Amino acid sequence: MERERLNQLRHLVIESKHIHDKLISRTPAIRTYGDTTGDYRTGRKRIIITRGDTDPVEDRYIRRMTEKKKLIDIEIYHMEEWLESIESSRSRNVLRLYFQEGLTQSEIGERLSIDRSVVSRIITEAVE
Repeated sequence: MERERLNQLRHLVIESKHIHDKLISRTPAIRTYGDTTGDYRTGRKRIIITRGDTDPVEDRYIRRMTEKKKLIDIEIYHMEEWLESIESSRSRNVLRLYFQEGLTQSEIGERLSIDRSVVSRIITEAVE
């Protein structure tokens, strides 16, 4: 798989996390309230939850996240096909953490208990 395509995947993942964080940090703008209505099959009343107006900024963040997620899913599919050709499971794990999860080389090294330079070498050798 081409290095540029792998880097694009990594940047999409990081961007998606950033958009998600922005969305989470916003105060909820959706007003929810309940209303009752008669359930005509049983004759009993039941609660129906209806949603109020949504925040257009929040809607934009959600649309952007959805678009990014679709692109990420396509690229991950292609990356997984490419990863099948790599024999070492450690290399596959490093590549997934780096490109699919967007972790730094230091974070990967800590998680897998290997030196950052080893992580860097694995990435460099795999994409060349």
